[in-house]
Amino acid sequence: MNMKKLFSICLTAAVILTAAFSVMAVNPVFAENDPAQEVHYLAFASDRHGNTSAIEQAFAGMPSSEGASVEYVSIIGDMVGSGKEKAPAYDSSAIYDEIVDAGFSGVKTNEDMSILWADHDEYVNDDAKIVFADKGTGSGLMKTGLNNDGTPAYYIYGIAFYDMTDSAKAEAAAEEFMDWVDTLTDNTVPVIVLCHVPLHYARGDNRGAIYWSDALNYAATGEITAKSGETVIRDVVYMHGHNHTVEYSAKDPENVYSGEFYVPRGAAMEIGAEENHFSRIYYTYTTAGYLKDDPKATLITIDSEGMKIEKYYKGEVADGLYDAESRHSGDFATRFLQEGVHQIAQTSEAEDISAARTDDPGAEYVYTGSEIRPEPAIMVGDKQLGKGNYWIRYKNNVNAGTAKMIISGKAANNVRCSGALTIEFTISKAKNPVKVSASMKTVKYSALKKAKMITAPLTVNNAAGTVRYSRVSGSKKLTINKKNGKITIKKGTRKGTYRIKVKITADGDVNHLSASQKVSAAVRVK
Repeated sequence: MNMKKLFSICLTAAVILTAAFSVMAVNPVFAENDPAQEVHYLAFASDRHGNTSAIEQAFAGMPSSEGASVEYVSIIGDMVGSGKEKAPAYDSSAIYDEIVDAGFSGVKTNEDMSILWADHDEYVNDDAKIVFADKGTGSGLMKTGLNNDGTPAYYIYGIAFYDMTDSAKAEAAAEEFMDWVDTLTDNTVPVIVLCHVPLHYARGDNRGAIYWSDALNYAATGEITAKSGETVIRDVVYMHGHNHTVEYSAKDPENVYSGEFYVPRGAAMEIGAEENHFSRIYYTYTTAGYLKDDPKATLITIDSEGMKIEKYYKGEVADGLYDAESRHSGDFATRFLQEGVHQIAQTSEAEDISAARTDDPGAEYVYTGSEIRPEPAIMVGDKQLGKGNYWIRYKNNVNAGTAKMIISGKAANNVRCSGALTIEFTISKAKNPVKVSASMKTVKYSALKKAKMITAPLTVNNAAGTVRYSRVSGSKKLTINKKNGKITIKKGTRKGTYRIKVKITADGDVNHLSASQKVSAAVRVK
């Protein structure tokens, strides 16, 4: 690499690294001078690891006075002990008390705090009902912050530990997140997404990171169109704990590094469990603040001017945590930037897939009771797009009727596709699964001193829809109830065998066709 190019890369990295955790504006999108907007302070950290003074130290200096206090706090997993007590039992109320003792008057109820469960927290006693993303809970919306007029000020969404570490669960959970994003009507409200596990290449246990990165890009960028028809450009922040690759090491005092880093929106980042898998990100990516050693925390401020992120260390906003001289926090982030520049240089212009077509020859799909998920080839001109350049989401794809495939472009390693294409397909009704059988029914002659109704010698199983019975032919001594299929034998009918032919119709339902079958039933009088 020539010196001029090297200098350019280093200069770019230095500028971003120097400014990373000072007061940092992130795409202000709120309308100016809007009286409905007020200030909201949100605090985040991770990995307490038995350091009982860590919370007080990390959150020192943050707004805590009445009327101007942090209103929401989240500790992102690993509230464990240390040494031999790696996973002691603890009460969530104890952590809540530590937060309150930190002086945050805005934290008033258990809804103002969350602890994202991680793999070491399996012994937690959730006596205060504040733990989120537990084994039995999963990913989902944690908090909607409200302005004084009741409008949303921010959304906080949590990702469960296993919804990141298990790739199959991650794909489904990320699709649910995108479905939730589709319900948002105000694109100016920021979305803060929390997970104990990072997205960047680390220990190889974030096997769902690629799915979630795609979903975050979906939420943040103009690659989709809102229901209003306006382009979506939304502030999205991803904040994590689990900093094992960049944590402070007391055992190696000459290599003191912060364990804190930040990758800005628009950069390329090494995402996922495999090395050298780079993708452009359109969200802001940062560490929550490591409590294990040398405690730190993150403050997000949301007001009428937008949103800013600040890192707190020893009671003050820290400007130097993102230090190019630090062996890990600086070099690790610089690695992102340098590799990212290389990758971005190879990235082609965005290719609009909104006018794409598929190779689907009009295949017919029939109701099965499960999701119908076609995967047609996506063609732009004469070129077939690789599956890594788009994702397919499905709507109304279980029941019979009109279903939709929503094909959205995404940012891959070498090609960036944008736009979205909606394709409708039909799910036809399935055959009615009704099963009919007939047998003979025996009645004693002595019982026919008056007309007698008996249960028909007909068995109807698995019918979809209302079942109806009608007489086709047979003995006039027998009549059949059209609704319940019971047969009536006339009074005084002599001994012998009598037959009736019946048409049984199952009307079908929203997912099944109607069906009918003719059967003969017999009644013997003895």
